[in-house]
Amino acid sequence: NPSPLSAPLSVSLSSASPQAAFFADAACATLISSRTISAASTTAIFYMSDTVAGSPTLTMSSSLGSVSHAVTVAPTVPYRLVFASAAKTITAGLCSTGVSLQIRDTYDNASVSTATTPIFLSSSSGTLNFYSDASCSTATTQVAVSLGSSTATGFYFNETAAGTPSLAGTAASLLPASQSATVGPATPAVLAFSAASGDFLAGGCSGPLTID
Repeated sequence: NPSPLSAPLSVSLSSASPQAAFFADAACATLISSRTISAASTTAIFYMSDTVAGSPTLTMSSSLGSVSHAVTVAPTVPYRLVFASAAKTITAGLCSTGVSLQIRDTYDNASVSTATTPIFLSSSSGTLNFYSDASCSTATTQVAVSLGSSTATGFYFNETAAGTPSLAGTAASLLPASQSATVGPATPAVLAFSAASGDFLAGGCSGPLTID
């Protein structure tokens, strides 16, 4: 049962989340690290804010001991798209491994979509194509995040030109996502010959002749 104190009791506040902060007011403006329960009282009120979604453990410690309690921090509304998968490195002409896009809030937490959200795919390269299957046989230009989910997974890409093309995902009302890929040249297969002009006068020197 609650028992009134005979003297003020200072209670230290801490959280397992490094981004958590404690406040004396409901507007979360006055930062504190402890709260004091007054003499003859049984309670003290404080407030908490955190930017990382999850269930961090809150610990309150005093000379009477400590008590812990898990709190739930929910993500805020969808704000932007990000590439959730690492940047890809592929060989020209081969299919990439799976690429995923995710909806996140302003604090970079995964944020659940409140409706099916189409995401349109594009690239800075005119020879890069997107696919819905791991063998890169079914072309696509968009994926979707389903209602109640935050991530669109399972699309792939193929590129024939070596370089570092950028991939992009765009959706209505969300900031777009962008990521660079690295495309290496394919294994040498044939020799090629090129020249600005193969003609020259007898006894003279030709223009540059190139073997690729």
